[in-house]
Amino acid sequence: MTDAGQLDLTVDLSMCHGFAGLAHITQTAASDALTTGLADCVPHLLAPLTETDPDTLADSLLHAPDGGDIGLLEGAAGTALALHSFQTGTPAVSGWDACFLIN
Repeated sequence: MTDAGQLDLTVDLSMCHGFAGLAHITQTAASDALTTGLADCVPHLLAPLTETDPDTLADSLLHAPDGGDIGLLEGAAGTALALHSFQTGTPAVSGWDACFLIN
């Protein structure tokens, strides 16, 4: 979560190997952790999403240069669900992340 070399390998915003997924997994683990180290990493992991102009973010998610999709794993739906969970603090309410076997 803090190794710049490893983070450089994270190249998109998706749930599947992207910043939304990395931040979501970190937040989920942090909620069970006894120390604050993991929780302290979450804002940095979310920065590629939260520091992007909303219109630019939406366009990049809905019209990915490689064709992409809007699905849960690699598209706008998964990224939006992760962002919603951070905003509301309630990923467990709907259980949407159960399919990733991380909670």
